[in-house]
Amino acid sequence: MNLNIALLGIISGIAVATSFFLASYFLFLKKKDRFKNNLLGLLFVAIGFRIAKSIAYFIFIDIISIGLAIGFLGLSTIGPLFYIYMRSTGTKETQFRKTDVLHFAIPFLGFFACLFTHLGPITTLYKSVTALLFVYLLVTVRIHLQNNYENTNLKLWNTNLFVVIGLIWMSFVSQHLTSEIINYAFGTGIASLAIYYIFIFALKSPVVFNTAKKTIPRAIIEKVKHAFESDKIYLTQAYTLTKFAENHNIPTYLVTESVKQLYGKRFPEAINHFRIKDIKSTLILNSENNSKIEALAYEVGFNTPSTFYAAFKKETNMSPKEFQKKHLVQV
Repeated sequence: MNLNIALLGIISGIAVATSFFLASYFLFLKKKDRFKNNLLGLLFVAIGFRIAKSIAYFIFIDIISIGLAIGFLGLSTIGPLFYIYMRSTGTKETQFRKTDVLHFAIPFLGFFACLFTHLGPITTLYKSVTALLFVYLLVTVRIHLQNNYENTNLKLWNTNLFVVIGLIWMSFVSQHLTSEIINYAFGTGIASLAIYYIFIFALKSPVVFNTAKKTIPRAIIEKVKHAFESDKIYLTQAYTLTKFAENHNIPTYLVTESVKQLYGKRFPEAINHFRIKDIKSTLILNSENNSKIEALAYEVGFNTPSTFYAAFKKETNMSPKEFQKKHLVQV
């Protein structure tokens, strides 16, 4: 056996094990947000199945029908599972919609087709669902960009997950464009590296593996919360972490950790989040011109219109006028 192929087989085999480890964690150990975590778990199972099929192909060449069927099932469910997961992060859904069953018709029909047909039609099926996965990725990235994330860590996790699945999709495409086993194996290796990356990222992400929180006195957390939500300290222009710490006699690191635990954001992000939240409430209830919108920006603590527009765009993925037009209450 070619040494490079053997090495890629080992690398890819470890990636499959890593996928199943992540799947087990999301399915059985992570208790919070069960629906979304179950979707993530099944997503990593699907990716693991597809990579495992590739390993069997370039190591053993001849692969039995059940292996092709399982690989197809994995490949064809990556798109639906990722789409429903991303949708659920924006809509707070906790269960499947009735229409979601349609997304899994092709995977299960194709699974049985792979069991009872020969390689030619199976190759066509694989190419078709690889193309379909690209469509799912386009729809999913649109949902991701439209989601109004309150937790920046979740947004970062979803962004990295999208990049990884996009890279995996490209590796699958490359396999269809080559007739050389070694190139096919390299495609599997790329997908495996993507799995390694998301695993390492998951280890560092508080969204996935909740690291032990630093012990912060409850009184300090409540003091920070009261400052933001009752005293509305964000209305003060150029209000910095250092100034907050000095005014409230709290060490800056405790302020930072308190804000992170309360809002999942850094201090400046939390300040802008509350400013934008105030402006959004006003825009929903009133139809104003551009100059009035900029006046609102100054009222809630922004120094310049450009800073306000950038923060608003980051928070809502649209301009103030677009937001107002979309949410305007008809009196």
